[in-house]
Amino acid sequence: MPVEEDQKEDVRQRIEACGCAKKIKCIDTDFQDVAPIKSVVNCDLLECYTDRAKGCKFALPFGGTHFCQCPVRAYLLSELNI
Repeated sequence: MPVEEDQKEDVRQRIEACGCAKKIKCIDTDFQDVAPIKSVVNCDLLECYTDRAKGCKFALPFGGTHFCQCPVRAYLLSELNI
């Protein structure tokens, strides 16, 4: 599903609000460079499947994995199915 310009603007605003260190890299790559995640509990708990999680302020290490607490990533999955 292509992402519309108004949806991209919404993502930009969410990125700015949460202070993501990666800025708008996800938008610049047309959402091809977002971390792979899996919804564990209806998008309330997201498991991150990338080594990049180690350097992310929204990553919560747990056992041998990381859970994603990024509000932008959660939005991308729940609202845009990315």
